[in-house]
Amino acid sequence: MSDRSYGLEVKAGKNAARTANELLEAGKLDYIYNLKDTYGARDGKKLAVPNYLAGRISFSLGA
Repeated sequence: MSDRSYGLEVKAGKNAARTANELLEAGKLDYIYNLKDTYGARDGKKLAVPNYLAGRISFSLGA
């Protein structure tokens, strides 16, 4: 079992995940998964996940 905190934010469009980013910066989250219309990408503690892969997310960043 992991003691990491994961945030999940669903986005429509290209806007930044403001709420999740604020929580990450405040130290209340360890990692963020952004579900959006994308091909996917990772930027440090943020992972962009394409909408069509939402059912395959495994919360294992940092493991």
